[in-house]
This record gives sequence, C-alpha cells and structure tokens, in this order.
Amino acid sequence: CIDVLKAIKKGCKKPTRIMYSSNISWIPLNEILNFLVNQNAVIVKQTGKKKEYYITNRGEEILEYYEQFKSKLARMHRESPSLK
Repeated sequence: CIDVLKAIKKGCKKPTRIMYSSNISWIPLNEILNFLVNQNAVIVKQTGKKKEYYITNRGEEILEYYEQFKSKLARMHRESPSLK
C-alpha cells in the first residue's frame, strides 16, 4: 500500500504506471487500489473506460505516519544494540 501511495504521490495516475512504479503485478495492484479507495486514501476519477488515481489528504497523512514510524524504528535500532 505504501509503495502504491508513493507512486501516486509522485504523479503516476494511471493504473499501468502505478503498477510499474510500485513493482506490483496487476491483480494485487487492483486489490490494493480498491482497498485504498475504500479507506479514502485515494480517489479514482473515471472518464469512459480510463481511470486515474489521486492521493487524498488521508493518503498523505498515512505516508507521513509511515515515515515517522520508520524513522523512530531506525533510531531505536541504532540506540539499542540488543534489538539487532
């Protein structure tokens, strides 16, 4: 989910571009996109048969929380040799 959100935030809007950017195959990508839409992290705009995905404020918040968590975990790992 994080890789998909990052790809959309970078400007990949079309499913195929998101798939290549996040290195996820087609079926899992569709499941992840549906999940993210249901969680209001991403919105989908459809014109005819073409779909484009956009990150929402909630999606941005998820990425921020993820980066904060990753940073704290790395800091804990550096400070506590027993965690290695």
